[in-house]
Amino acid sequence: MSHDNNPTFSCNKNVKKSSTLYVGFVIYSPQCAVMAKNATCNTPDKKESNMFKVWGKIIKENHLERDTTVEVTEPMSRTQKVYKALELICNEFDLAVPVWLESNQNEFIKHAKTRFRDVNFMEEIEFDYLDFQVIDEDHPWE
Repeated sequence: MSHDNNPTFSCNKNVKKSSTLYVGFVIYSPQCAVMAKNATCNTPDKKESNMFKVWGKIIKENHLERDTTVEVTEPMSRTQKVYKALELICNEFDLAVPVWLESNQNEFIKHAKTRFRDVNFMEEIEFDYLDFQVIDEDHPWE
């Protein structure tokens, strides 16, 4: 890592560097970047933690009927952790896993929270919605 807080990249292709922009890369933080194919980001060694905790709540007539928290600690992508957490919550509530609609995806991307209503389930449900919210997670840049 250089002393100017810019990430160091190595790449199999020629990467042009301007003063603040690495062509072909999207930089999220000084220590982490989403990179083009065949590129790597050299970041300081850190203890890896894979904690991802989600709170699932069944709401009926504005009352909390049931709730649970699940923690996914397996090493996998954040998207895979989201799907795994939803599967664990649905198993605990004895529900079929709901379908992600575009509105759910957009809400989850913005707020790390979404509500699955009757339109998300293939079967009839006896509650108003399933609230799905990330309550704690480790970030690679922390």
